[in-house]
Amino acid sequence: MKSNSKGFTLIELLAVIVILAVIALIATPLIMGVIDDARKGSAKNGAYGYVKAMENTIATEMIKNTTISPKGEQTTVGQVAFSSRTNAGGSVDVENKTINYKGTAPDRHHLSIVNGTVGDGSCIVVSGYAFKMSSGEWVEMTDTELASSNCKVPPAEGSGE
Repeated sequence: MKSNSKGFTLIELLAVIVILAVIALIATPLIMGVIDDARKGSAKNGAYGYVKAMENTIATEMIKNTTISPKGEQTTVGQVAFSSRTNAGGSVDVENKTINYKGTAPDRHHLSIVNGTVGDGSCIVVSGYAFKMSSGEWVEMTDTELASSNCKVPPAEGSGE
């Protein structure tokens, strides 16, 4: 009697499974790198958007009130701190103005304002990714740079630091 089998042997199936496993082991790190790069790019775009919204808020408020100017150092997320010039040549703190922006809010930032725009030496942390302003571009910061910058994680309350 003639046997007519139309299927795969166990060895053939195991060989296919092993090949698929090897492909998965090679592809997973590549895919994870792409995902991390996408998250980093999204955080960088969030930093650009937030800073642009801050600069727009500064310009709008200075047009409304010509006696105010933004403080040189901005550290409060979602707010722009302004000071008002006095007749004696000094300055007085005035109310903070809210920044209207879309996207992910920064975790923290330390932005240097020069002529109404964010200048070099500024840093911002968005979604755990840290960036510094260098020649008008946001550049990713290393952990060492972040630890020695003004954007480092503030000490926990009660830690004594």
